[in-house]
Amino acid sequence: MSERVSWGWVLCAGLLLSYGCGDDGTSTSGTTGDTTGEETTEDPDPSVGPTSVTTTMGATGSTGGTMGETGTTAGETETGVGPSTTESTIEPTTEDPSTTDNTTENPTTTTTGEPTTTDGTSTGDPTTGTTGDEPYCEFVDEKVSCDGDDNDPLKALGFNCDGDDYAVTLTPIVDIQDAPDSDSWRVVTGFGLAKDPDDPALPFWGPQEGEKFLVISTGDLRDPFMQTGLLVNGIDDASPGLDNDNPNDVGMLPAPVSPVDGSNNGQGGTPFQDCDGVNDCSDTLQAQWIIGNEIAHDVLHFGGSLTVPEDPDPLNATGYEFDFAYFSAEYPNFVDSQFNDVFLAWSTSETYTGNVTFIDGQPLTVTALQDNFDYNPNDPVLAGTGFDHVGGATKWFTAEGSATPGETFEIHFMIFDMGDPDLDTTVLLDNFHWVCEGCVPSEVMGCGIM
Repeated sequence: MSERVSWGWVLCAGLLLSYGCGDDGTSTSGTTGDTTGEETTEDPDPSVGPTSVTTTMGATGSTGGTMGETGTTAGETETGVGPSTTESTIEPTTEDPSTTDNTTENPTTTTTGEPTTTDGTSTGDPTTGTTGDEPYCEFVDEKVSCDGDDNDPLKALGFNCDGDDYAVTLTPIVDIQDAPDSDSWRVVTGFGLAKDPDDPALPFWGPQEGEKFLVISTGDLRDPFMQTGLLVNGIDDASPGLDNDNPNDVGMLPAPVSPVDGSNNGQGGTPFQDCDGVNDCSDTLQAQWIIGNEIAHDVLHFGGSLTVPEDPDPLNATGYEFDFAYFSAEYPNFVDSQFNDVFLAWSTSETYTGNVTFIDGQPLTVTALQDNFDYNPNDPVLAGTGFDHVGGATKWFTAEGSATPGETFEIHFMIFDMGDPDLDTTVLLDNFHWVCEGCVPSEVMGCGIM
C-alpha cells in the first residue's frame, strides 16, 4: 500500500466518529446521489437481417447530439444506415455535469456529450477541428439555410443557397417547376393542424432545418395560407384522392431510375455490393414494382447533378443526407395489393447506383412499410394533412448516401401511384446536406435510411 493511501487510512480512522470513510479511503459526508448515463448497444447480427440500436444517456448537466442527426417535431430522433435503423433517446438522470458519456452507435454515426445546437449537431470547437470525439465537419456545422427568402422548392429541400460556402449546389436536369401539375408540390412552413407537444407554437410536421420544407404528392395539394405558409388539407383529401395532371400509365420509369435488381453485377442477390452501375443496387424496388403490375400513375419526378466538395482542410465530403416522412391513404386497407404507391430517391454516384430510401431495410411503398407506419388512421398528428381518417404516416427519417470527393453525380426524387391514380401518397422532404463521414454501401450497416 502506498504511503499516501496509508496516511489516508490513519486520518480516516481519526475522523471516523464524525465523518466516516469511503471504500477508497477518501473522506465522505452524506451521499451525493450523482449518477452517470448508461450505454446500451445491441450488436447487429447479419444472419438475422436488419437490426436496431438504441442509445440512452444522462441528460442533466450534459446533452448528447449526433452529427447530421435530425429529430421529429415530437422530440424523437430516428436515424440509421443501410437496412438498419438507429434511435437515440435522451432520458433524465442526475448526471454529474462533469461526466460525459460517449457512445458510438454505428460506423457512420457517433453520439457525444458535447453541447449541441437546436438541430442536434455538436457545436464542438472549430479552432481545434473537433466536435467532441468527432472530426469537425463544416458541411454540417457551418451550413446555413436560405429557404426563408422565397418559395423556391430546391432551397426548401436544402439546395442552392447563394453565398453559403457549404451549400449543396444542384443543377436541375428535371426541374420540379416544370412538372405538368404544379399542384403536386408545395413549399410550406408546416403541414396539418397538429402542434409540437414541446412547443405548441410550432407545427408537429415542421421544418427539420431552416424555415420551410418541400411537400410532394401523387394528388393535388391545397395552397398554403398566405400569411403563415401552413398547408392544411381538408379531411380525407387524400381519399378518394384525385388523378392529377402528371404522367399516367407509365410502364418504364424515367431515366436514370430502373426498378430492376442491380447488385451482383446485375444478377441481384447481394444488395449494395457489386453494382452494375445502371439498375438498383439495393435490390429493393423490383419486387414492389411487380406488385404494382409495373405501371405507374401520377408520376412526379425531379432531380439534377451536383459536385461533391473536395477540400481536405479540414475534411472532404464523402456523402450526403436528407430528411423525409411518408404518408399514404392506401395504408392499411390496401397492403399486399397492387395499390402500392412508391417514393424513392435515386443516386448515380461512383460508389453506388440505385435507391437510397429505406426504413428497416424496406423501400418506401405501402406494402413494404406495413410494419413501419408510426401513425394510424384517426391519430391526432394527422389532423389537417388529408390523411385524417384514412391512411397513415411514418415519422421523420434521414436518408444517407455515399459519394466520392470531387465527383459529379445525379440525385433524383420520384413519387407515383401504383394500381390506380386515385388514393394519394404524400412525402415531406427537407435538410439535404453534405457529410464528412459518408457511408460504405457494402457494409451491413451501410447506406440508406436512418
